[in-house]
Amino acid sequence: MRWTALAALLAGCAATAAAGREPAVHTSYFKEPLSKLLYFKNAQAVLGLSRGSGQVHRSANGGAQWDATAIPAGKAARMFAHPFDAQTAYVLSSDKEHWVTRNEGKTWEPFSSPVAPTSSGERPLSFHAARPGWVLFTGERCQEEISGWWPFPRLVCRD
Repeated sequence: MRWTALAALLAGCAATAAAGREPAVHTSYFKEPLSKLLYFKNAQAVLGLSRGSGQVHRSANGGAQWDATAIPAGKAARMFAHPFDAQTAYVLSSDKEHWVTRNEGKTWEPFSSPVAPTSSGERPLSFHAARPGWVLFTGERCQEEISGWWPFPRLVCRD
């Protein structure tokens, strides 16, 4: 996490120096560290995901000030930028309830899926380049099984 913040700070300083201005440095503290930062094409809008608290924060001024989003605390597990729509991002929970923003995180629309997102290492969302509204969701169905000599149930998940 420290390296992510350092890389973002250095990139911002380099861009500011190239523009001939002194960089402004702001310090923000969170209860849990941000595990992912997502910059929109408008470089002032930033989303930060804290996996530890399951919360998404938003900054409208390049990270100087942060506010919690309308996504319920404890629910956010993963965050994805839409690669073909510069104002859209998705936040997935580890269950069936998820959220999408189409305005750089200002507002969020909930949506649900019939199963939880895949945890197999594959990306749960795939995007259509020519039709930004088309998104494929990959989920998994899990069930407890008892098989073979092992007498205890184990959770088996299939995409």
